[in-house]
Parts: sequence; structure tokens; C-alpha cells
Amino acid sequence: DDDDDDDDDDVDLEEEADIVVCSSNSIPPRGTQRRVLVRELGGHVCVSVDANGVAHVASSRLPGTGLPTADFGVFDPEVGQITDPTTGTKFYVETGDVRGERCPKRKLPWFFFRGFGGGGTANAAAQKDEKLGTAPSRRLPDGSLVAKRSDLARLVVQEQETTRPLALAKKAFFFLAGVRSRARFEAIAATAPVVVSTTSSRKDSSEIRSAAVAEGGVELGYYLVRTPKASDAPTPGTDAVIADLLHAGDLAAVEKPSAASPCARVAAGVAVFVEPAARKRKLGVVLFKEAMLACRLLGFRYMLFVERDSGSGRLVRWYENMGFRKIPSGALPGLDRAMVGRLPDPDDDPAFYHADEDELLTVLKPFSSSYDSGWALLRRLRTTVASLLARSGRPPLDGGPRRDSPPRNIE
Repeated sequence: DDDDDDDDDDVDLEEEADIVVCSSNSIPPRGTQRRVLVRELGGHVCVSVDANGVAHVASSRLPGTGLPTADFGVFDPEVGQITDPTTGTKFYVETGDVRGERCPKRKLPWFFFRGFGGGGTANAAAQKDEKLGTAPSRRLPDGSLVAKRSDLARLVVQEQETTRPLALAKKAFFFLAGVRSRARFEAIAATAPVVVSTTSSRKDSSEIRSAAVAEGGVELGYYLVRTPKASDAPTPGTDAVIADLLHAGDLAAVEKPSAASPCARVAAGVAVFVEPAARKRKLGVVLFKEAMLACRLLGFRYMLFVERDSGSGRLVRWYENMGFRKIPSGALPGLDRAMVGRLPDPDDDPAFYHADEDELLTVLKPFSSSYDSGWALLRRLRTTVASLLARSGRPPLDGGPRRDSPPRNIE
């Protein structure tokens, strides 16, 4: 009996042991996601890295539809969510919970999507709440990503269950629907006219959101700003940093709401996201300037944010061209890699805020989505098969009249 207990303990320890998900070289760049092979288990998972550089491990298949998470899921690194393009359902990558309404894009009963994995017990936990399967992970000192064996095994089994016959039929249906939906979405993101608007989600205007929306209510990007209340205590040293970086060290030149105000009012940019297919349209510039203008009209004279440059320096130079300056490390407590800039007066420089909007309100050059190649491949395959059947004398695929084979001379 004691030996049996020891064996059980060994099994428990093995299940709770950490195994390598991927090495530091295989972890995707910040703000992206990638399908990764867990070699020790022989299955795949999806690894995504959010805007803060935190890696998350999720199932390689989206729940319900079974579409590949890394290829079809629309990843928002700022919010930390993945959207199923077919149904519009959003999942948090950290917990797998559904964000907002299920299936807002396709008004089908959610039970229609249940049991994609064939109804097995291994993914019962994910099926119960229709969540995205996730596994808590952590980084080792060498940069590799690890997670518990039991959590990864659950995700791998979920992937393997999609190979069952019923699951394959559903997978084929949703794969084609996903290809079509994704291709249409990318075409809209790259070519459709866009309306840019700014709203405040709170009565005290402490949260400002500028969004770009295309036809059909498709949101292509947003910029989120938090504005402190008048009663909020300022960050110590902010005025001194603004004076050094923007006013040549002249503390008296720092703009304040009134002579009685103890310090400058500074808005804080907290999140920005633009769909990849729309990133060549200067959409980020327009959204950023729209948020800047809204803050200026609310009485703020400066904006501060933490830059998310990947290391190339391109994003920092882009902000510097907009008039922002990088704050030295340690100058403000808890704000490493921060930048600050002055918000121009729209009366003095009206062109600054509206110079880039014309390109968004017109249809750009024709766009070809990378997902269109899937449809083109299917058409070419059908044409090739039809040609081979015609040569063999068999009926064509569309059920049309049979074409006789050419006569042959046999000697």
C-alpha cells in the first residue's frame, strides 16, 4: 500500500512539474502571437505577448469554431484579448473568459458551437463556460517560457480532439467562413472610408476614447486617454520635468489652468491599437491627434504616456516628430520609458490636428487580402480537377454535359 501511495505522489509531482513551452528565440515579438509546438507533449499552443511584454499561453484552437487561434484570432495586445473573426466573440488571453456578448457578429445560438472537440471529457472545463483554454505561464532567467505539464496537456488534448470526424466537418465549415470573414475585414480595414469620433465614457470625462469606425460599424482602431480629476494629487516632479524638456528649464513657462493652480494639468495616454491591415493609412496619427485635441479642449496642456517601442527606435522618433520628448529614467517615480509633450493650441495651429484626415475619408487603392489566396487556390484546384476529369472522359464537377475524349489512332 505504501508503494502505491508513493506511485500516486510521483504522478502528482509529474503533472505539476513545469515544462518548456518555447525557448526565448521562439517567443513572438511584443504585440503579436504565434503557434508553438510543445515538443515534450507533441502538440501545439498559441503564445501571445501583450503590450507590456507579458507572454500568455492559450489553446491553438478558438472555442466553438475551432479556427486556428494564431492565424485567425485578432489579437489586441493593449487590452489582452483575442477576437474570433467568424462570430465576433472576444476572449481574454490571460483567463480565457468571454469579454462582452457571445457571437455578436453572427446571431446564432451559442449551443450551436458547443462540443467542437467531439464532446470529450478532456476539454469539459473549457466547454462548460465556452471559454478559451489558457495555461498560466512564467519566464525563466534564460528567457524561455514554461508552464505546468497538466495545464499544457489539457490544451494539447483540446487541439487533438478537433481531428474527430464530426469536428473535422465543423472545422471545414468554420475555416471557410473564417477565411471569407477575415478577407472581407482586411479589405474594409485597408480601403473603406473611416469616421473618427471621440467620446467620454464617464460623467467626469476622466476617460476619453478616440475611435475610427468603418462601414458596418467595424472598429479599426482606438486611442484611450485617462485624465486626472482636479482633486487628484499630481505626480511629484512633473512640472520640473516639463520645464526641463519642453521649456528650456524655465519653470515659469509651464502652462497651468490658472494662476492659482499649483501645477500643470497632464493627460495620460494609456492604450492605442490599430488593426494591422489599416496601419498604412496614417490611422494611428489621426487617432492620436484626435485624442490630443480632445484633451486640449478640456483644459489640458500636456500629455504623458509610456512608449512601447520594440527596440528599433522608430516609434520614439515618430513621437518626437509630434513634439514629444523622452523623460529620463528615474525622473518620475514608476514611469520608465515615458514621454511628455505639449498639446498645441488649435487656434494657433489648426492644421496640426486635421492635416492627415483627408486620406481616411477617401477609398484608397484596391487591396488584396492575404486570405484571398485561399479562395484563389480552391478555384485553381477545382479548375485543374475539372480539366483532368474532362480529359479522362468523366462527367465534369458541375454536372454539365460530358465531353468526349479526342479520337486516338491505335496501330
